[in-house]
Amino acid sequence: MKGSILTYLLFFGLAFTHEVKSQEVDTSIMIVDAIDPNVIFDQQSAPLKGEKAFRRDVNSSFTIPKAVINSGRSGKIEAAFLVDTAGVITDVVILQDIGSGSGEALVRAISNAGKRHKWVPAVVDGKKVKVRHTIPVTVNLNSQSRTQSNQSSIRNMSGNF
Repeated sequence: MKGSILTYLLFFGLAFTHEVKSQEVDTSIMIVDAIDPNVIFDQQSAPLKGEKAFRRDVNSSFTIPKAVINSGRSGKIEAAFLVDTAGVITDVVILQDIGSGSGEALVRAISNAGKRHKWVPAVVDGKKVKVRHTIPVTVNLNSQSRTQSNQSSIRNMSGNF
């Protein structure tokens, strides 16, 4: 009996402490990853015109640098960006590139598309939060054709759109 009461008090105390801590966190400045399984979104951030339209816009804005085309280099380029609490894309950064300006070209494409696409901000626990999304692009240049058509494609944007 004493063990049960002690266990109950210990559990209640931990739950209470956790509750107090979560109230002290200002979720308006919290940054979460779009695919974090530990975050339960009331609403996930999403482009107002739709994910396909945003992807299409980034893909059409992305220009493979001539140095990459001339080298015949292929590979994966990846960038991350934040969707802030106002639904605006900010802080676009290169996570992986194949060199010769390829990462910078993707950053420009995302930034340009971000100017044309407003997003619905994410909500966690009733508060708007910043969410980090990633976009991988695969550049596949074969030796026979070094034109830009069909050389890059945005495969997946991380997140639940």
